[in-house]
Order: sequence, then C-alpha cells, then structure tokens
Amino acid sequence: PPKKKMQPASATTVTYTAKHTFNGIVSASQLSFTRGATIKCRSDQTKAGAAWWWGMCNGKQGWFPPTYVVPASGGGGGAPAMHSPVAQQANANLGVQQQQSQQPQ
Repeated sequence: PPKKKMQPASATTVTYTAKHTFNGIVSASQLSFTRGATIKCRSDQTKAGAAWWWGMCNGKQGWFPPTYVVPASGGGGGAPAMHSPVAQQANANLGVQQQQSQQPQ
C-alpha cells in the first residue's frame, strides 16, 4: 500500500500589538511597523526562543524581532516584554535556575 503522507498541523493566526516602532530593511525581507500596529502571525511561526518571527502588517509580510510585540490581549504599546512567548520561556528558565541555586549544597 502507498505510504500515508503526514499532514502538517493546522496553524492558527495569532495577533500581536507593536510596543515599539520597527523600521525593517526591505532587502532583508523585514517587516516595518509603528508602535501600536497590529501584526498577525501564524502560530507555527512564533516559536519561543526564535530571534525573528514572520508576520503580516498592513498587507505586507516580513521578518521582525518578537521583542517588539506583545500579544494583542496583553495591553499593547508600552507594556513590558514579559508577555512575549520568548520572555515567558526565559522567565520559566530563570525560575528553574533560581530554584536550583536555592537548594542546599
């Protein structure tokens, strides 16, 4: 029998709000946006720890640094970076390191 092809997991759209303006380099396929802009990404493009995410803003697509955005439900511009998936993972790792350092030797 023919081998069954694996179907990729369906990705959902995740919406972020820019907390800073980012002036991307067009020749490097970077996305530009202003503070408060709405950026949409596929959930499979927003992996924690990734230095760049692929998203869409105002009909244009490109790479952008995830530290410039917060989840749309997180309050938007000016909110601390603690809401980004990258920051959440870093904080989780920090919590593990702090717990280990507090254990008696």
